[in-house]
Amino acid sequence: LVVSTPNPDVFDIGNVGVGSLTINHGGAVEARRFGIAIAGTSNGTTLVDGPTSTLNIDLDLRVASQESAIGHMTIQNSAQVTSGSGLIGGQNSAQGSVDVIGPGSNWTMNLELRVGGQHTSFGLLEIQNGAAVTCGSANLGALDSADGTVLVDGSSGGTPSRLNVTGTMDVGGSILGNGGTGDLTVSNGGEVNIGSTLRVWDGGEVNLLGGDINAQSISIEPGGLMQGYGAVWLGAGTLTNNGHVYPGQSTGLIDLEGSYIQTPGGELQIELAGGSVPGIDFDQLSIFGTASLDGLLTLALTSLYTPIIGDAFPIIDTYAGVTGRFDSVLFPSLTTTGLRIDYSNPNTVYVRASLAGDLNNDGFVGIADLNIVLGAWNQNVDAGVWGLGDPSGDGFIGIDDLNAVLGNWNAGAPPASEFVPEPASLGLLLVGSVGMLRRPWSRPVGNVRLKV
Repeated sequence: LVVSTPNPDVFDIGNVGVGSLTINHGGAVEARRFGIAIAGTSNGTTLVDGPTSTLNIDLDLRVASQESAIGHMTIQNSAQVTSGSGLIGGQNSAQGSVDVIGPGSNWTMNLELRVGGQHTSFGLLEIQNGAAVTCGSANLGALDSADGTVLVDGSSGGTPSRLNVTGTMDVGGSILGNGGTGDLTVSNGGEVNIGSTLRVWDGGEVNLLGGDINAQSISIEPGGLMQGYGAVWLGAGTLTNNGHVYPGQSTGLIDLEGSYIQTPGGELQIELAGGSVPGIDFDQLSIFGTASLDGLLTLALTSLYTPIIGDAFPIIDTYAGVTGRFDSVLFPSLTTTGLRIDYSNPNTVYVRASLAGDLNNDGFVGIADLNIVLGAWNQNVDAGVWGLGDPSGDGFIGIDDLNAVLGNWNAGAPPASEFVPEPASLGLLLVGSVGMLRRPWSRPVGNVRLKV
């Protein structure tokens, strides 16, 4: 069937009512423009089924364009669909969905694919069991309150399901600003291949559930989120985290081929479950390149895990080195055992469990630990590094750090050289020490008061 009329928009399935189209047994349809459920409360469906069945559209293919329309298209059993561009869920509460299923089933576009256009629309694209979708660029939930979701799931006979984007992909917004809601899920061996940059905006989420993402670079914008477990292949490119990166669901590992940069506005969240196996017993960011750190590190514990002194977790493991430090660390609430950050290995960042308040890690909370805090009082230091006096994790030495030491005072076994003051003597020592830290001490000499 070749559609050729003076009106290029004539071939619509469900324009203002209900319509359906089935292309199978080697059938072929060609048109300049093609729409499924275009306006009003229309409802349209299209099925393209079979290895020699084709739907070829010169310009745009639209599924549920506007005004509460509901449209659906299925491409299966090695059927082929081509179009200039694609739109799933246009605007004004339209609901569009497309399923591409099975090895050899393809939807190929030269230009942009939009899933969830604008104005409360909803779009869903599911690529399953070895099928493939190819487009020039992709945008999920680009504008306003639109909602766009893409699922790339599974494989068949060794062929992964694939979304191939030759240019840039935007999730939950665009370069025009933050938009609607976008969700990209890559699971069970599925692949997303992006020729340029993947940008995850304020309304965007990327969920890795055992899938792979290949791109030149990834930018997690403020409010954007990447989470889960799987592989991210960037070659010489960089994953820049201005938003949130959460390896694991619950615990898991993100394997990054490339480098990692966390900006002052970025957050890395790590969950610990005990044990020594990355991705199973604790979250890990494994990086083949370098890691440059800043911003926030948030540590959480699974419900069944209580840290034991001596536990150690390499939460960031790089091939080419770690530079920078987290600006602040949010520790879970603990009592007798605390967590500290260890940057001593040039390629790895560890979280270690130690006796709470034992800043010098000698197994006892006493004068030596108190002196570390008092010696760095009111200073900014590397966040969460106990040896610098910051068990509170805020990067500033103050009353919270002092309380962390005093709250577990005399815990552990004192070394032979350690002086252990009585409680009354400790009180006098603290009064004097804090007084000296708050103001300079002075004494009169004749009629002159000297400060020393």
